[in-house]
Amino acid sequence: MSLPAALSPTLRETCVAEERGVFLPTRGHVSFVGLHGQALERHSPEKQSSEKQSPEKQGLGRQAAGRSDSQRLPYIESYTPHGVQVRLTDWVGRLTFTTESDAGRVQHPVLVYPAKLHEQPEQAFAALGRMADALPELGQRLNFPQGLLSATDHLTAPTRSAPAAPQLLDWAGQAWQLWQLARRRPQLVQGQGRRVLDDGRVPDRVDWELTFEHWGQGGFPGHVARDLAPPLPPAATSALLDLWDALIAAAQQLPQPAERLPLLARLTWARAAIAGNRAGERASSAPTQRRTTRPTAARSTDALTHQAALLAEQVRHWSPQSTGIPEGYTRMAELYEIWALARLTQALGASSGEFERDAAGLFTGTFRGDGVTVTLNPRLSFRGIGLGLQLLRPDLLAVFDDGRALVADVKYRPLDRLNAQQHREINDQLLRYMGLSHAATGLILWPGRAETGRLSGAPGAEPILEANPYSPQQALQINPLPGERARMVRVRLHPNDPHGALPLQLRTLGFPGVFA
Repeated sequence: MSLPAALSPTLRETCVAEERGVFLPTRGHVSFVGLHGQALERHSPEKQSSEKQSPEKQGLGRQAAGRSDSQRLPYIESYTPHGVQVRLTDWVGRLTFTTESDAGRVQHPVLVYPAKLHEQPEQAFAALGRMADALPELGQRLNFPQGLLSATDHLTAPTRSAPAAPQLLDWAGQAWQLWQLARRRPQLVQGQGRRVLDDGRVPDRVDWELTFEHWGQGGFPGHVARDLAPPLPPAATSALLDLWDALIAAAQQLPQPAERLPLLARLTWARAAIAGNRAGERASSAPTQRRTTRPTAARSTDALTHQAALLAEQVRHWSPQSTGIPEGYTRMAELYEIWALARLTQALGASSGEFERDAAGLFTGTFRGDGVTVTLNPRLSFRGIGLGLQLLRPDLLAVFDDGRALVADVKYRPLDRLNAQQHREINDQLLRYMGLSHAATGLILWPGRAETGRLSGAPGAEPILEANPYSPQQALQINPLPGERARMVRVRLHPNDPHGALPLQLRTLGFPGVFA
C-alpha cells in the first residue's frame, strides 16, 4: 500500500482525533468507499465482536495469522442520504478517503492526530514527529534491521531548522561558567557541634576560644573544631538545571549521530554533576522545596539566575521543539509499541542482539546487556492441568543475572478512562505474564493522560501553549500485590518526557537503568 509523500495544498483538510467518527459527504448511491485505494468494510456490532483479538495478544501487529490488513483499516459505521459515517481506528497522519457516488469520484483528505499524546492537534503532531525522528536513532543503537521500522514507511517528519553543534558547545561553555561562578559564591553558614582533633587538621573552622580553654586543661596540641552546617545549594541551581535541560533537548535535534551522541554525553555528564552536587550536600534542617515552575528572567532577582534563565530562553527560542504536521500516515499503536520497546530496551542497556519478524507479524529477538538479557515477544507456553498447549507472549521479558525478572506490556490506550472490566482484563493478562515468567515486577507502558497544555506568556503578548509540567510522581504508579513479594507498575512513556526519565524510573524500581 502506497501514498504520495504529501497531499495537494489545494485540498481542504479536516482535522479530527483518532478513534473518532468522520463524515464523508456524498450524493445518491454510493458504490465505493476506500482509504488509499483499499475498500473499507461495513462493520456491525456483531461482526466487531466476532473479530476480537485473542487474549494472548492485543494491539497493533498482533492479529492472528491470516487476518487481512483491511481489517485494521477504519470502517463504515452507517450510510445516510447525504454521506457516509466512517469510524477511525488508530491510523494517524494524512489520510485520503475516496468515495464513488452519483457525485462522481471524490477524494476526502483528513488529518487524523494522535489525541492520546495531546488533546491539541498541533502538539499531538509534534509529539508524533519526535517519535518518528527517534526511531531511526534507536534502531541504529539497537541494531534494528530496516524491516523493524515499517511503522514509519509512510511517515516522515517535516523539515525544520536544527541547532549546530558549535553553537551548542558555546552555550554549554557559558552555562558551565555560570555554574562555577554560582558554586564559588560565599554562602552563609552557621556553626554547630564541637569536636577535638588531636592531629590539628580541622576541616572547617578552629574555635580558638575553646581551643585555648582545652589547652589550659592539658589538651595540647588538640584543636577544637566547630563543624559547620552545609551551605544550601547556590540560588541559581534550579535555573542552571533548567538551562542544561534546554541544551540537552536542543542537542537531541542534531541530525548527525556523530555530532549528537558525543555532545549529548558531555551535556548529560555536566547536568548530572550539577544535580549530584546539589543532591550530595548534607541535608539541612529545613526541607528543600521542589521546583514546580520553570525559572524565567522576568521573575528572577538573583543576577546569575537571571543570566541562566535568559540563556535558556535563547536556546529554546533558537532551537524549538519539533513542530508541524508529519507527511504521510502510520498506525499509531504499532508505532508507539515499537518506539516504547526500543526505549525500554535501550534504557535497560541491552544493545547486542538481532531482530526478526515472525509469521504473525511480531518482532522477536534477544538482546544482551550488562547483567541483563532482554527478549521481545518471547513464547511462554505451558499445558497446565489440561492436554492442550497454551501460549502467552508478553511484549518484553528482561531477566537479570542476579535472578530477578521484569515483564512489560505496551498499551497505547487511555488507561485512566477505561472501565472496571477493561482494567480487570489488563490486570489478568499482566498477572499471567508475571506468573509464567516468574517476574516479581510487571510493567504497563502507556502514553499517560493526554496532555492538555496550558497558556503562558507575558501580559499583553501572544499566549504560548506549553506542555503540562512533567511529574515523576504521576509518571510512576507502583501497586504492590498481596504479600508485597511482587508488584504491578504503571509507567508513563511519552515523547515529551524529560531526557533520562525512563532510566530514572527503572532505577527507582531497583533496576539498572542506563541514562542515555
